[in-house]
Amino acid sequence: MIVPIFLIVQSLVRQTKGILPPCEFLLTDPKGSFSSPNYPEKYPPQLSCVWVISAPENYYIEVTFEDFDIEPFDDCKTDVLEIKDGGNKNSPLIGILSKSIRNNGGQYCNTFKPPRVVTSTSNQLRLWLSTDSTIHHRGFTLKYIFLPEQDCGGVIESTHGEITSPRFPLHYPNKKSCEWKIRVPEGKYLYLKFISFEIETTCPIGLPCKCLDSVYIKDEKNKNTEVYCFNHPMPLVASSNEISIGFNSDLYGRLQGFKAIFTQSSTPRCGGDLFTNNGTIESPLYDPEAQTTYPSKLGCIWTIKASAQEYVVLHFLYFDVDESFWCLKDNVEIREGENEKAPLVGYYCNSNKPNKVISSNNGSIFIRFKSGENENILFKGFQIHYQVVKQGCGNPLLKDEKTSNTVTASSLFKIAHEPHFLEAKYAIVGKPYAWCTKEIFSKDNEEYIQIDFKELTEINKIVTEGYTMVGNYYFVTKFKMAYSMERNNFVRYVINEDENPGSSFTVFEGNKYFNVSKENTLSPSIVLKSLRIIPIEYVSGRRLHICMKVQVYGCDAIHLEDVLMKNDGYVKFNTSALKRTTWLIAPPVESLNSVYLFEALLNAECKSTNFFISTKSENSNLAYCDKKRIEYLLPGIRQLWVTLDVKVKPDSLQTISFSYQIEKLGSGGIIASSHGIINGNHQILNNFNATSIWLFKFEEGKRIVLDFSNIRLPQDGTKIVMKGGLKASSHIFREIFGSENRVAFVYTNYLMRMEYHLGRTNQTSTQILGGTLTEGFTLKYTITNDKSTKL
Repeated sequence: MIVPIFLIVQSLVRQTKGILPPCEFLLTDPKGSFSSPNYPEKYPPQLSCVWVISAPENYYIEVTFEDFDIEPFDDCKTDVLEIKDGGNKNSPLIGILSKSIRNNGGQYCNTFKPPRVVTSTSNQLRLWLSTDSTIHHRGFTLKYIFLPEQDCGGVIESTHGEITSPRFPLHYPNKKSCEWKIRVPEGKYLYLKFISFEIETTCPIGLPCKCLDSVYIKDEKNKNTEVYCFNHPMPLVASSNEISIGFNSDLYGRLQGFKAIFTQSSTPRCGGDLFTNNGTIESPLYDPEAQTTYPSKLGCIWTIKASAQEYVVLHFLYFDVDESFWCLKDNVEIREGENEKAPLVGYYCNSNKPNKVISSNNGSIFIRFKSGENENILFKGFQIHYQVVKQGCGNPLLKDEKTSNTVTASSLFKIAHEPHFLEAKYAIVGKPYAWCTKEIFSKDNEEYIQIDFKELTEINKIVTEGYTMVGNYYFVTKFKMAYSMERNNFVRYVINEDENPGSSFTVFEGNKYFNVSKENTLSPSIVLKSLRIIPIEYVSGRRLHICMKVQVYGCDAIHLEDVLMKNDGYVKFNTSALKRTTWLIAPPVESLNSVYLFEALLNAECKSTNFFISTKSENSNLAYCDKKRIEYLLPGIRQLWVTLDVKVKPDSLQTISFSYQIEKLGSGGIIASSHGIINGNHQILNNFNATSIWLFKFEEGKRIVLDFSNIRLPQDGTKIVMKGGLKASSHIFREIFGSENRVAFVYTNYLMRMEYHLGRTNQTSTQILGGTLTEGFTLKYTITNDKSTKL
């Protein structure tokens, strides 16, 4: 930064006389920063400051405002920052421009704030700050950089690529003219789609609107040219392998411009070979809000290109295709490969609507849309979002602090200077900073660091680290976790509750020293949107802060066919393709002492197909086939994975259907031991204020010997109900009321449900012969193989 002409001595003399020092600056360094006088304190009164930024020829200037606060009185007529596109006071102003509205000509205050990023047309930029004698604000601070101008236009020969207006996504310069000639290989058709489009127009009152800047598209085969500025161009497939695209800007206002992608297509009118990792496919004339429908006699082919180490996920966002028998008339055909000979996934129309399709043969996906000859089509077509995903699920999910803005915390140790490098977003393992809480005055404080993800994410590993600050060591030695599927209703993470349903958090071992990383693998893995890591024990310095760094490993959960986030559900699925399909049952709200009642019916060939039920995404030993009815009682599992794996081309259609229900057991439990005693104390059962349920599940062919004694049930409707099965809907085979010394019998099945229903009152004891006998019951049970057992 240079202050020409004026000397420091002159400045001091002027200050002693109450006259402001000169405030004119010429900046020629390739990058730098500056602020209004006194920033961040209030700027002085009666101020007139000029900054001229001057770059070499063939460069332009990019200015980024990091803070802006100028008095907004009377539309910037008192205090004002004026920005001009050039180096002198006669240069044109740089104003904000939207589609048709420009502000008051490049004069800014809090009424009309400047864009965060401003660019020059040429190699100079002039800023002038003027203030009056009254109210004053903080002012501004900014940074600038010189950027080289780049040529636009030219000849592009490729199977796919993208073009943008000059400087995109920044505002394009004035007086610019570009033309691109794009060619894909012979025998293909060129597909073009605009991802972003913002071009200057004007609509004077009483006069027709017109383009000030414009984009034109010329089909080189039929010489047809279309000019655009008002409307976003629709996706198009040219009549040959070549088109020309032109861009022109005038002398005034600028907008963001455009970004377009192109690729080759094997079919005219529609289709395309897609090489990007994500994008959207739409049927021709797709617009669900308009009266338009897709045309007749279509044959569109899209091929999504992926490598052998990747798979493709298709999300059907909208689907409306004329239904017919077996979808033979109009349909969307999907195959796992690059052509029509690849293995078929299915034909889809309104009678067989898809939701999500996930490729299993690693590589590309072939999609063909066919419409018949009916001219009176009433259907709107479809919209598909696709994503190409790398195999594996062990990627670090927190990148650098600039992109880790999803990390928050319960509290923050605020340091005096900026930036606050102890904020949660800086707490990444391997980085120099950390998250630190405010000072802890009670060990009962439950501090946490929270990570929020945009989409459902599978987590399978946590790594933690400590921190050193002013010679003190800080690290977490034990922690627990909670997670949420919907960014609320956090659920405790428990590795295994089979032995003790309703148990507390799983406790993880943390760091043994501040500079040594500690890995914890999650088995089972979990799918979530929000994760909380909650320190339990920690080492701190003289001032009690909790400090830690963290890294989370996993992947997006898009490999799942569906996530079932209800307490009950039913799924039916058919496939004849080589396919591995996984569903996740994941109730979003925690329920203490609950179990899954799970039933499945599988119609499949053992030689080709396996069916898995597990508490994690990997295979378990629970594999079935051959038209088996599967019934499971699964205790204490937060998330349940259900997988159908077709590994060999089957001879027939493979069908799976399953249903599940989450049952709250109250003060009951699961009975699986060969013998035992249940003490049904009414006072204890009544404290839970809900029906208590015991579920008996043994090996097929077993019989259950039941011996009730000391039966003293309140005369208020309290009863014991015995049911022949695990579900609430199972048939009732016995009910017990009132008081009896003994009830004994043999139940001849291996599945049984016992319910203790509370009555209308809250009695806790009964007077018997002058004494007190606790209400409730005692049950002794034994399992037997002897079919002749009688009581």
